[in-house]
Parts: sequence; C-alpha cells; structure tokens
Amino acid sequence: MFDYPAFAALIRQKRSEKRWSQENFAEAAFGNPARKSEISKFENGRKQPNETTIRALCTALDISTAEMAPIRTGGATAKQLDQIPTLSRKDLELLAYHFEIPGAVDMRDEDLRGLLEDKAKEYRALRQQIATLPENIAEILKIKQAAQQAADALDFERVEDLLTIADIADTAAAAQTKMTRANNALLRNRPEQAFDIYCAIADSFRSADPAAPAQIRTQLYKPLWDHGLRYGGPGLQLAERMLQDATALLPENADPRLRAAITTEIAGAQQLQAIRLAGPAGADMLGRAVATYRDFLDREDSGTDASLWAATQNNLGIALRNQGTRTAG
Repeated sequence: MFDYPAFAALIRQKRSEKRWSQENFAEAAFGNPARKSEISKFENGRKQPNETTIRALCTALDISTAEMAPIRTGGATAKQLDQIPTLSRKDLELLAYHFEIPGAVDMRDEDLRGLLEDKAKEYRALRQQIATLPENIAEILKIKQAAQQAADALDFERVEDLLTIADIADTAAAAQTKMTRANNALLRNRPEQAFDIYCAIADSFRSADPAAPAQIRTQLYKPLWDHGLRYGGPGLQLAERMLQDATALLPENADPRLRAAITTEIAGAQQLQAIRLAGPAGADMLGRAVATYRDFLDREDSGTDASLWAATQNNLGIALRNQGTRTAG
C-alpha cells in the first residue's frame, strides 16, 4: 500500500535540501512554475498524486528507487498510537498526516505528541464504535414480515404500527452508522463534514417526531464544540450554527427551559470564539455574545430556571469585563 503521507514528508524534505521554492520544484517537475499550488497540496498531504506525477516528482528531486521502496510497501500503523512517547520526529509527522493535523511540521515535539495522544484516544473510541454497530437486521426483517402478514389480513392499523416500529429501528441503526462516520470525520480534522452528517442524523428522525430535529441538534453540537476547543478551526462556529438551527426548528410549544438553555449555549459559543479572534472581528463577536445574553435576560426571569438565570448573569458580567479590556472608551 502506497504511503502518501510518507511521500509528502519525503518530497518536502528533499526540496528543502535542494533549497528550492515550490515554484522551483514545479518548474523542475512539470516545466511550469505556476503549478506551485499543486506542489503545496502534495507536500501537505491534501492531494494524492497519480503514478505519472510520482515519477515526475521523484525525477526532479533525484529520489532513488531504494528510497521509495518503504513508501510503496508500508507506512504508519495503528500500533504506533501506543508508542507515541518513544516515536521519532519523522514518525510523529507521518502519524499527524494521517490525522490531517494542520501545521504539524512546525509544532514542537511535546505539543505534537500531546495532540497525537488525544487523537489516539479518539481513534480507540472510534474502533469501539465500529465494533458495536447495529446487528439487528434480522430483527427488523421479522417486523417487516409481520407487517406483510397483517397486510394479508387487511389489518392496516396493525400494518402501520409495525411499519412505524421498523422505521424507527431502521432510522436508529442508520443514525448510529452515521454517528460513527461523523466521529471519523472529526478524527481527521474535518468538522464541516461532521456537521453535515450530524444534521442528516437529526433530520432523519423528523417523521417519527417533528420536534426531534431540534432536540437532537441540542446534543450533537457538543462534539463540534469540544473539537473546536481542543484543535481550533471552525468547530465552535459550527456548534453555534447547529444551536441556532435548533432554536429555529423548535416547535412553538417547546419547553421554555430548553429554549433558554440553547440561547445561553449560543452565547457561550460566541464568547469562546471572541476569545480566539483578534482585532475588530473578536470585538464584534464579543458584542454578539453580550447581545445574546441580554436578550435571554430580557425575555426570562429568575423563576424560569434560577440556576441558569444566575449563571447567565455571571457570564454576561465576564463578557462585559472582556469588552472593557478590548474596547476603547
């Protein structure tokens, strides 16, 4: 199996040894310096070259057949996730490419090892999820067969009851598989893909319960939130968006405590984003958080949920204090 991450690391190293820019490399490999963006994608593992391109890159960099042999036959393995404290810098970078950790080559060893230790935990959890994916197909088939027998007896009420049960079971099984896919996306630092899958999970339960798309979103925003806190990127922004969607989808008769809790979580996501943003963008995001907290407090009173109301007052105070240190006047 060709190890594309290892090849990416090798061509980056060889180009550095030649003291070439990516434009120089593109000129030598393709006769066209304008293709430097392709070189960047190859070196960062964002694009996999075909065999013709691999040969052109190797020729340009004088990479020998012997140097390519281990890349064509192997690479990083899951076993290395249990050996992170003792891995070489090269092996750490190769693992980082598999998990698509941005900027890994510029990280200090200790920081990269820490990130990979977290990824190793997520990987083990994913393996466990895969092992426990639903195996209830036979049970669902029995329900559908019973529905056919009810149809033969013209007992359409019974048909509806049985098909509803089968529908929910099918949906739940599919949702569990989708959840595993979403977690795999987060493991590879692809929160946008995970967001789309989480939304599909929530929407798939609409026929069973019209309130489900909103309620499920109030649970599925958390992995995005946690990913954004740990690894940066758009996780917090996507978590806020999922919560905003949940608010929009809530039925009019929804529990006011649920609506209130979602509102404060939205403000919390905005406040955390503001901490990570510099300049006017951060100040603007902090202003949004303050407005969201105040909107909640204007609409709710301490009798709705005393602990939530008090926590919101406290968080508003923190946001205002941060505004005071970041905004002139």
